[in-house]
Amino acid sequence: MKRIGISIANHKLSAYVWEKTPFSGRALGSCEVACSEPLGSLDDIRSLAGRLRDMLGGTLPPAVLSIPPGETHIRILELPVPDLKNARIIHRAEIEEVLPFDGEEIASDLLPMEDAEGGLNLFIAFAVRRSTLTRFTELFSEAGFRIESIITDPVSLLCAASAMQPERSLTLVSFENDVILLSVGDLKFRKIRQFPSSILDSPERFRDETHSFFESPGHLLTVGSLPPNMLSIPADSGSRLVPPGDFAAPSVVAFGASVAPFSDRVTYGFSLGNLDQAEDETGRRGARLRFAAIASGIALISCIFALEIARWTATRQVEAVRKQLRVEFSAAVPEAKVVVREAAQIREKINALRRQRAELGLDLLKNTPLLGKISAGLPSNKSLAVKEISGDGNRIRVAGESGGAASVESYRAALGSSFGKAFDVTVQESRGSARADSVTFTILIEKRKAERAS
Repeated sequence: MKRIGISIANHKLSAYVWEKTPFSGRALGSCEVACSEPLGSLDDIRSLAGRLRDMLGGTLPPAVLSIPPGETHIRILELPVPDLKNARIIHRAEIEEVLPFDGEEIASDLLPMEDAEGGLNLFIAFAVRRSTLTRFTELFSEAGFRIESIITDPVSLLCAASAMQPERSLTLVSFENDVILLSVGDLKFRKIRQFPSSILDSPERFRDETHSFFESPGHLLTVGSLPPNMLSIPADSGSRLVPPGDFAAPSVVAFGASVAPFSDRVTYGFSLGNLDQAEDETGRRGARLRFAAIASGIALISCIFALEIARWTATRQVEAVRKQLRVEFSAAVPEAKVVVREAAQIREKINALRRQRAELGLDLLKNTPLLGKISAGLPSNKSLAVKEISGDGNRIRVAGESGGAASVESYRAALGSSFGKAFDVTVQESRGSARADSVTFTILIEKRKAERAS
């Protein structure tokens, strides 16, 4: 959400644009125009709107006007009700008698003050002539601004201080638009004074009027350049309040007005327009906050639910794999009565088969290479035929039929050459058959045992 804060001074109009995000905020820009007449003319306001459009590149977001001290009347009230809603209803009757214009001309609102003594229902009321509000609203609307609310410079400064320096106790002195002094505690006004700029010509009078603000100022903040000869303000204490963003001389009042719509804990929906509209706007903001909280809660629950679904799905997949392993294992090893820790049982069964293979000498029978060696020694004249090849432990038996004993011996020698010195090749059996020209034989190929050291 974006908002424009507008400060109205005798010599210039200032604007500051703030964007509020769900978890933070950022400055989008700042600009100002010199006034051709006090408080600005329609052409001055149009010039300000043009600069903002160039800066933002499109339609202007809603704006908050801050009324300067010269147009604002301040009264501190002690009311018989403690809550702000009822105080807003009855405060009009209290201020009609003390303002220098008729009741129908009053446009006012109020904020709760810090009750240092306790038990007092203290409020601070800000009042402006309704005709003044109408004039500003019409001029800015005609220039293309959408006015969302109207506040005063002290309220803008309070919002700026709470956004930049959220200390619970501070004193703020502003020289930006006339002279304003605020004493703030717990984000509420304690004391407030405003003077025309002409008071700066009389430093002694300024000191006499404001000395109570500097007796125990807490954290001291200044806005604008400190005029010379202001002896009542400690020059070496406090700090200057500067809005965020790398902008040339941004207006603190305009910055405070831009963050005011997002500072309900400070402004309580303050607006110099229609009070019912202010209450409705406060309700709408509360509804938006509730909706955002509900949406965040739903998103969190959805994430948790998605994680649980993923965990449940993974568990089901693991169970399905285990079930299939049990089926396959039971089919491969029917003698297994109980299947527990399927993967471990399968690994153990495979290792057992490997051990049996080694005991039977099957590791010796690497089919393709051995058959190649056995067939390589066969004579080319086909005088010898191999009928059977079998393995037993570390031994291989080759049985066949030959045309004579000489060919059997020749084949044995060829096998010995093929298998090498690691094997003994002997004729285990050789005898003549019923036919005079045929001899049956069995040749034993046995791996030699490793010699032991003596």
